[in-house]
Amino acid sequence: MKKALLSMLVLAIASISGCGSSGPTTVPAGGTVLMDGKAIEGAGVTFKSENGGIIAIGRTDASGKFKIKTIIGESSYDGAMVGAHKVSVSKSENDGQQDTQQYADSKEMAVKMAGSMTSKVKTTYIVAKRYNSPETSGLSVDIPAGGSETLEIKVTSK
Repeated sequence: MKKALLSMLVLAIASISGCGSSGPTTVPAGGTVLMDGKAIEGAGVTFKSENGGIIAIGRTDASGKFKIKTIIGESSYDGAMVGAHKVSVSKSENDGQQDTQQYADSKEMAVKMAGSMTSKVKTTYIVAKRYNSPETSGLSVDIPAGGSETLEIKVTSK
């Protein structure tokens, strides 16, 4: 009986961890963020998979376009997982300094964004605050099996 339980546990862990897998299966994901009908530069975009809570992030360029990278632990993978995702969009200024810093990679951006959420500086939200969390934004996307790089995400400043 103990051997059977141990075998089942090992199989369960192997299937969860991917046992030999090079990472999650992702597909291309990206699009454009519009705030009050206009492209917004320097906004952070986060997708939270509704199947497992896997996080994927990106940042908009001058034309409001973004590409998503999935973050798992210290690894990042181009694209997002297939399926439904809750979405957040954020852009703010801290004590008059706009957060437009360029990051070397997605991992560095995730660490910096997480750190800024815990700082005690005065924050002015450029994108309305409700969009800062996938849980409160009311935004969602469904990534099809072939991916999508034409997603359009609309937010407001108020």
